[in-house]
Amino acid sequence: MIKQTKYWIRDLTENVQFISTCIGKKIPFCEEESDELLLEFEKRIMMSCYIIRKLNESKKIPDELYKSEVDLVFYPKSKKDSLNSEFTNIEEIHDMERREIKSKYFSYIVNQIIHSHYFETCQYFDETISGFFFNSDRSKKKGIYYLGIDEFFEVLTDVARVYADGEIAFTRNADGKFVKVWGE
Repeated sequence: MIKQTKYWIRDLTENVQFISTCIGKKIPFCEEESDELLLEFEKRIMMSCYIIRKLNESKKIPDELYKSEVDLVFYPKSKKDSLNSEFTNIEEIHDMERREIKSKYFSYIVNQIIHSHYFETCQYFDETISGFFFNSDRSKKKGIYYLGIDEFFEVLTDVARVYADGEIAFTRNADGKFVKVWGE
């Protein structure tokens, strides 16, 4: 149970700010500095997911945000795969021609990322981040998901809009006005 939400919210806000600086930024392929930035990006996504789950478990964010639906692209496993094989390229073990759109709760995505078996940031040819591939120990036998960075960031910022002011937390409603979520 989280008692001091302001620290968790602060860390989540810092992560959101960092992730936002990576969106649209050219990150050159195969450079040491780029690798460090992409690893930091990955870490911030994973930590944000953990923070969001802990905030939800502590009833500090509205359940409708945690359970908002997000469209993912799913690529099933190819038949030639061995579950124990080490691979460097997802095309080796997934059928990239059989993409399916699957709608999942954000809570599902959060848990897949927290328990990720595989996580890889993807970039467009212009060297900007397009999104990321991921699956968990449970879903790895079925396939791999792809989530665009814009879709992830939109839901992440909706959750991060919940902020702590002392012991009271607020979020924006559909009209853009702040409403109290919990507290005195």
